[in-house]
Amino acid sequence: MKIENAKTRELENIKDASGLVHTKRVSAFSSGNRSEIVYLNIETLVPYRNQARIIFNEDEISEMAKTIKLHGIRQPLTVLRVGDDKILFEVVSGERRLRAARQVGLLKIPCIIIEDHEKAEEIALIENVQRKSLHPLELARSLKSLAVKRGWGGQEELSKKIGLTSSQLSELLKILTLSDEVQGAILKYNLRGREQFRCIYKFGSDLDKLEYIAKVAKLNAGESFQFLKKTTQSVLRVSLSNDELKIQKKQLNKLSRLQKTKLCEVLSAVIAELAP
Repeated sequence: MKIENAKTRELENIKDASGLVHTKRVSAFSSGNRSEIVYLNIETLVPYRNQARIIFNEDEISEMAKTIKLHGIRQPLTVLRVGDDKILFEVVSGERRLRAARQVGLLKIPCIIIEDHEKAEEIALIENVQRKSLHPLELARSLKSLAVKRGWGGQEELSKKIGLTSSQLSELLKILTLSDEVQGAILKYNLRGREQFRCIYKFGSDLDKLEYIAKVAKLNAGESFQFLKKTTQSVLRVSLSNDELKIQKKQLNKLSRLQKTKLCEVLSAVIAELAP
């Protein structure tokens, strides 16, 4: 809902005991439902505790700040009181707008206050689904969290509530079957393509998954496609001459952490075979 499109009724300035919360209130009427738009001091706004977004693109926020500087905030933030606190509010939807507003130096932010904590999670989830820039893993975690808390029965019911097809929901929730380490790497390197996820699932071990993610990350950073091509090189040589073993290991320092781990696994298996 855009503020300029709402039918509003301005009231006299209102000030609560804190002296910080708001200066004026207007009533917005949309689809027969009445919502209050309140101008809150920016110091009273904090991130939503169940915020799905972990990654914030600072370049996008800077661009948003330029727009806000020219046109103001065109869509109010949705906020929720922090427990019984009369001053602080959690930003259920609109944290990027809040960050951009801070860059601009705004002191008052248009907000809609909601009181229902369960409703807040629903609003946050629906907005997350609509955000194209939200990482699939962030969205999947948000979906699972709300489904567990609300006890939504079955994938089909969950799909209907949030407007996703069953196949889309299945793809998202499948990401959560990956280990925490793999999920962390996916977020760190911002892998989000469907084909990339399909490739990750094909690898059996976490080690292989992490190695693939690292390769894709380097490719995304601008390295040559040659990096992804299979290459063969000698990294460890053991020779026997006149009952004397010689080991050449100069190439070991060129191995990545994951490659060293793989080598340890292989050598451990060899040592086990040599044991009497």
